[in-house]
Amino acid sequence: GLLGIRIYDNGKGIKSENLGNEFSLFKYEKTLNTGSELILASNLVEELNGSINLESEEFKFTELSLKINVIKN
Repeated sequence: GLLGIRIYDNGKGIKSENLGNEFSLFKYEKTLNTGSELILASNLVEELNGSINLESEEFKFTELSLKINVIKN
């Protein structure tokens, strides 16, 4: 089966010029001066044969979507 998780935040969002670098450690940290949480999350989700997607619009929202394949026993 497939497990889907959606996290939505209506905060300040991410500038459009910074999108596309969120899963690249060096580009993202230098651009946004943040930690590597998204990179770690992305690596974990990929190890679980899933997918991760980030959408954002500055001053409006950020949405993180995760999809992970789960196995029934």
